[in-house]
Formats: sequence, C-alpha cells, structure tokens
Amino acid sequence: MLTPYIKNVTVANGTIDGDKSAVAYVTLANPSIQTYSSKLFVHTLGTEGSFYPVSIRPGGTRTIKVELLDDDGQEIAGEARLYSGNLTESDGGLDQMGFVGTAGEQTETWNESFEPVRPTWMDNHYEYKNKTYAPSFGEKLSGGYEIGGIPIAYLVLSLFGIFVVVRRFR
Repeated sequence: MLTPYIKNVTVANGTIDGDKSAVAYVTLANPSIQTYSSKLFVHTLGTEGSFYPVSIRPGGTRTIKVELLDDDGQEIAGEARLYSGNLTESDGGLDQMGFVGTAGEQTETWNESFEPVRPTWMDNHYEYKNKTYAPSFGEKLSGGYEIGGIPIAYLVLSLFGIFVVVRRFR
C-alpha cells in the first residue's frame, strides 16, 4: 500500500514572522491516488516539537518550512515524524526520518522506524536526545558565541587559568 512519506529534510537559515530563525524544510511525498490528512511533528535538540497539519495531493510533493528553536549557524540534529491519527500510537505512523545538518551545508538524513511518542502538550512528553550531536558544556555556556571556531567559554577559562598561573609565579 502506497502512503505518504518524508522525502527529504534540509536545515537552513530562514525567517518566521519576519524574524531570523533556524528552519528545516521537510519535503513530503504522496505516491498514492488518494489524499491523506496527516500531521508533521519535528523534534530537535533545541525544539521540543513543532506541529504542522499537512495534506499532500495524490502523486504530489509538498515542502513545509518548520521553525526550529536551535541557534542559527549551529549544527542541528533532530527527527521528523509524519503520522495520521494519534502520535502516541504506532498504527497511525506513516514515516520517520532522522537528520543532522548546518545551514548552507548538506543535511544528512536517514530513515527510522516510526516511534510513537507523547507530544509536548501531554505530561511526561518526549524530548529528543542525541549523544552524538549534543552541544558540549562550553557551547551551552557560550550561548553559541565563538572566536575562531572555539566556544568563548573555553577562551575565558583559558585566560583565567593563565592569569592564575602568572599571578602565582610573580
């Protein structure tokens, strides 16, 4: 049986309501001869879930611009779920795709088995975690600010360490 699926995800810089934002362009395809009423739910390390009702014409594709709450210019990892029915039940799952990328560069994607989850409006809701692409302590502390590709928190700590050593040997 042919059903809609996630064809591609691309991480980019964009605008949402006139404000700069990290975005993901999620391309959906419907190879069937009927229209499906479905929903798209996207999680990233910084986005607790963006929800979009979607429908795709039979035999067509549609690209949805998804607002992400991750910092612009940073590597963004996440997953997109396409489903009909209830997000908490596997029988409504149509497709799921993992992705990681930086705006202006190639976004790496991979297919995943649909995993039912509790949406953000429910207690004990799902939170996306990815040990491979989690920001380091220094990146979190620096708030995305870098000098020469090095998080500013590491530079400040290094300068403080140099100050302590120099003061000690004076």
